[in-house]
Amino acid sequence: IVFFVFSSTSLWFPVLFDVFGVMFAVLITLYLSSLFTWKTTFIFAGFLTVLDFVLVLVVPVMEPAATHIANLGLPVLIYLPILPPIANSAALWGLAPISLGLGDFFFAGTLAVQTFKKFGLRTGLMSAVAMTVAFGLFEVVLLNTDFRAFPGTVMIIMGWLVVVAWKLVVGRKNKIVL
Repeated sequence: IVFFVFSSTSLWFPVLFDVFGVMFAVLITLYLSSLFTWKTTFIFAGFLTVLDFVLVLVVPVMEPAATHIANLGLPVLIYLPILPPIANSAALWGLAPISLGLGDFFFAGTLAVQTFKKFGLRTGLMSAVAMTVAFGLFEVVLLNTDFRAFPGTVMIIMGWLVVVAWKLVVGRKNKIVL
């Protein structure tokens, strides 16, 4: 209803567009995370990362599809400003934004929730921070290269695997009794 009422107004993009996207990503993560176990999370993460890699870099269909759907006004992306701002007369408010797909938020949220369920709140929060830092570092590199799109799942999984590997190694060391 919100889309049909506000999509033709200036309030829709970027304000309600991003708010709707964030709310949807959070709610879908909370609802669907209960469907995953620790083992299915690993399987899901592996398959989704490979699929995303193929659809973004090998057969580049993901970026044009996301752009086309976003141009229709449908909230499938969240637009964030680039800091420091980059001037672009064709972009939103004259500044070039970065767009992140809602699937990336769902993927990172699901990994963080499953890490929380397996290892506790502290490790779950550490995994969320690690995924955010890894994503940010990748974005810095991507903004300074010629890549137009890169699979977000690869960025996210790199941060998550560091925390999970660390937790598994520490857990094994604590189980060894001499």
